[in-house]
Amino acid sequence: MSDTIKRINPRRPFLVTPEGLKRIVLGEAGQGGAVHVAAHRETAPRPLRLAGAATGHFLVIAHSDRGALDAHAHQAIAAAALLADATTAVAVLVLGELTEDLSPLGADQVFVAADCDKVLFDPDREHAVASDLIARLDPRHILLPDNAIGDGDLGRRLAARLGTPMATHVVELRPDAVATYRQGGAQMARRDLPRLMLLDAETTDTTLPFRGAGDLTTLETPAFADSAYADLGTPPIDAAQLGLEEADFIVAAGNGVSDVSRVLALAKTFDAAVGASRVAVDDGKFTRDKQVGATGKTVSANVYMAIGISGAVQHLQGIKAVRHVIAINTDASAPIAGRADLTVVDDAQLVMGELLEATRGRNYAGDETEGTDLPVDTLPLAGRDQGWGAAGPNIGALAPPPGLPRQGGGTDRVSGGLVRVLVLAALGRNPVNGSARPNRDDLLALELGRQLGDVSILHAGNPDDPALSDYLAHGAATLDVLPATQDQDIASLLADHATGYDLILTGTRSEGGEGSGLVPYLVAERLGWPIVTQALDVKTADGHAEITQALPKGQRRHVRVRLPVVIAIHSKAPVTPRYAFARRMAGQIVRHDAVGAPVLDTAWRVEPATKRPVKFKAKESKAGHARMLSAIVTEAKGGAVINTGSPADKAQAILSYLRTHKLIDW
Repeated sequence: MSDTIKRINPRRPFLVTPEGLKRIVLGEAGQGGAVHVAAHRETAPRPLRLAGAATGHFLVIAHSDRGALDAHAHQAIAAAALLADATTAVAVLVLGELTEDLSPLGADQVFVAADCDKVLFDPDREHAVASDLIARLDPRHILLPDNAIGDGDLGRRLAARLGTPMATHVVELRPDAVATYRQGGAQMARRDLPRLMLLDAETTDTTLPFRGAGDLTTLETPAFADSAYADLGTPPIDAAQLGLEEADFIVAAGNGVSDVSRVLALAKTFDAAVGASRVAVDDGKFTRDKQVGATGKTVSANVYMAIGISGAVQHLQGIKAVRHVIAINTDASAPIAGRADLTVVDDAQLVMGELLEATRGRNYAGDETEGTDLPVDTLPLAGRDQGWGAAGPNIGALAPPPGLPRQGGGTDRVSGGLVRVLVLAALGRNPVNGSARPNRDDLLALELGRQLGDVSILHAGNPDDPALSDYLAHGAATLDVLPATQDQDIASLLADHATGYDLILTGTRSEGGEGSGLVPYLVAERLGWPIVTQALDVKTADGHAEITQALPKGQRRHVRVRLPVVIAIHSKAPVTPRYAFARRMAGQIVRHDAVGAPVLDTAWRVEPATKRPVKFKAKESKAGHARMLSAIVTEAKGGAVINTGSPADKAQAILSYLRTHKLIDW
């Protein structure tokens, strides 16, 4: 064989053009240095699911982030589309701006309330917008993602106001039933489809054989003039102090990176955390805590910039939940290109250098950091001059904005009265032996309440349960118990005995029983009080409470709300419950007379949790030709590929992608 014949990889990426299949040739010269973006093969249009005029609606409600919905919201839309019949429309209410097309997920009607920004805490406005659309459409079923804050919070507010049957933390969905865990996962409860469903992540496969019409409607969202809530802002955070699991932007390096200092400088420029592949860690370039993948950290960042990473199976598993993946690699056929939304084919060092040059205004230390071995934790990041300090993954709360100092004795400086605090207590279960124990989040609420003022504690359940005495040991002088059975509506019992207090503190979710997290919302609704959840810190003054909320990605939000208020405490609240046997012996359990209460929804069927939940997905009915097409395009997954042009052009293409998707605002 002649040595002059150049071998070409037959499995290299390809394009399907009107002239037929065309392979991508690496190193192909561009026209005048222009960037050539190669898109992967697109499938044929799918048929519309909705046949004719709609006779009913399913409604999905979700918050957007930078113009797009996350994977959890996509799954909720796909679930509604799979549940709906051919004459039922799938309507989606998007709270926030929307720039993506939801029709591939099965959305027939999309209502956008752009003024309901996810960053702002404005539950009154969001509740009003959702309630108005529910009244207009009268949907048969309402679905929301069940996350810690945002959609999950709104879903529970709606359930408390509507008084409709609901299921939270749904882990399995079928056309005729839902399933959720009980007793900390020891039991599985099933029932027919309720009207309101809050779905856990990974319950539904978003691959559909049809599409929706995707008709778009913009909603007017007037602000509330007299809301009980005021958002005091979300301070910036120091990405270098965040764990990779909480980071929003990650710059990760692999074996193709020789200049580590440039990776650190690039991470500093984008206010990003630093990650690495296993090979880069094994070579000693990065510490083990930076490793991303099935054998390291599993991440869920908005942006993952993979530099010089080929993409082993374990690494791709670790970035499965990432929304936007940008790959810089010399090989366009590397596995990472099949996962990336944008692949830049070039030398990593050259592209990094051009990115640093293009973002010189964002390089806080200029070029001084290039060529140095400064650890990433020592590099200054944006936001440190804002006066907020730094927030790490294990820090309970940032220093609140100037205003109200913590009240040392629990006394309101204006009224001069003692703040009256009621703690709602529930019993949980030991995950090992199943024995009853106090709910740990309720113990955090009790300890925080003791710092705020005069504390009382209330429990609805069996007054003879010996585990209740542990609440006395943790600082409750007396424990009032309302006798109740498991099938009674304890929220009404608790609300009847909760009047006359300034604050009601409780855990976010019980460890035993349903564990739905709905009780604080029901109590607040019956009392007509505002409610704030995921609280890390609380202080009171001037007839208001100032609350620090835990948000995803390590962020903290400060909220001011009028008293009285119901507050659910986050499991990472920076207080430490203290057990004292002497307090247990000195305390007293006060048993109240039994009071009749409504019986709860008895539609649930409880069984031992012996099987894993089954993911809800469409039935596969591909013909032989369709299966063959699926087989030949498996290597062409991924997004756009940039394989021509100068490194400077490619750096600009990366910045353009980030700006287009609102991932950077500079």
